[in-house]
Amino acid sequence: MWARLQVPLLALSAVCLAVPDVRDADGFELQLRPDSITDGVPQGFTFSLVNTSGHDVRVPSPAIECEDSFNGAISLQLNFEPFRDGDEIERGGCAHDTMATPPILDRAKTWTLVHAGQKLSWSATRERLQYDSNEPGIYEFWAEYSPPAIDPPDGEKLRKSGIDFPHVKLASGHIAFRKER
Repeated sequence: MWARLQVPLLALSAVCLAVPDVRDADGFELQLRPDSITDGVPQGFTFSLVNTSGHDVRVPSPAIECEDSFNGAISLQLNFEPFRDGDEIERGGCAHDTMATPPILDRAKTWTLVHAGQKLSWSATRERLQYDSNEPGIYEFWAEYSPPAIDPPDGEKLRKSGIDFPHVKLASGHIAFRKER
């Protein structure tokens, strides 16, 4: 179902078109919500992992807009459609990993316990998410979640200990914003 939100800003108009968040078969949903909107484009976002599994799950705190195989990562995706030929926007990125990994059951002790129906949320500004919002056009955003890289023997140790954790990639619904000038 598409939702439409119109926010007039002086002579500018912002139109937000949203595609619903997709629920994962393993019991998680990744949600993306815009924070303050300036000139029709969000100046940040809030990312939420929602436990829809019906049982407790442990979640490591993911890196935001930075690849991290140790704890997982949430990244903001952007498709920009300029109104004028030649207008483009640039994006940056980063990566960090942990070389020394403690035993998996010790790692899991540091993860947040998320009860059924609860969610974990993280917010980030436009600057941290490394996208430009100066050009007129359509800004389509969505988020992607990459779970922590856990090898099969460690995954088996977690399962035998009764510890569930996110282990599949997720994507949020898409939301679009229109910047006139």
